[in-house]
Amino acid sequence: MLKKLRFIEELDKMKYIKRAPYLCDWTLEDDTQHSWHLAMMVMMFVPENLDLEKCLKIALYHDLPEIYAWDCHIHDDKLRASKKGKEAISIKKLSLIMPEDKKEEILWIIDDYDNKKTKEARFVAELDKIQPLMMEVIEWWSTLKEHKADYDKIYNFTRKGVTDEFWLWKIAEYYLEEGKKKDIFYRENK
Repeated sequence: MLKKLRFIEELDKMKYIKRAPYLCDWTLEDDTQHSWHLAMMVMMFVPENLDLEKCLKIALYHDLPEIYAWDCHIHDDKLRASKKGKEAISIKKLSLIMPEDKKEEILWIIDDYDNKKTKEARFVAELDKIQPLMMEVIEWWSTLKEHKADYDKIYNFTRKGVTDEFWLWKIAEYYLEEGKKKDIFYRENK
């Protein structure tokens, strides 16, 4: 019991891992908010032929390596290059404190997400590419101009992560168009 409690206590660090999108109160979204939001998106959009429980576990576990590796913003190409190595080290460190009866499952789910082995992992990964775009559009302040992220960069990043395996590209297109209407994308001469 104590090992499980200590693990849960360690997971609390996710609330200190800041992500790129600003929220309406000028704070940055954190990993706990992101994971919760992603889990809610899973519940709303999961196809009937996918395992909902597995999808929810993937949504909640997928960013656990960031506890020690931190988030890697899409705007930071240099940081993205070292992401895999940092997360591998983080997973090893986390595995030392994982409850024994949950360790194998947690590690398998993180690996499944990272390598997109199952339909559930691919589905959640696609939603995970849409969620930050959605946050940039629905929140009061977008970080895209600040990071000089133009429409093409965000379109290409999103399209690379959202395939035609599921119908999720329609959601991505909706938020890309909404972003254009709200003028959230960087433009050279603006």
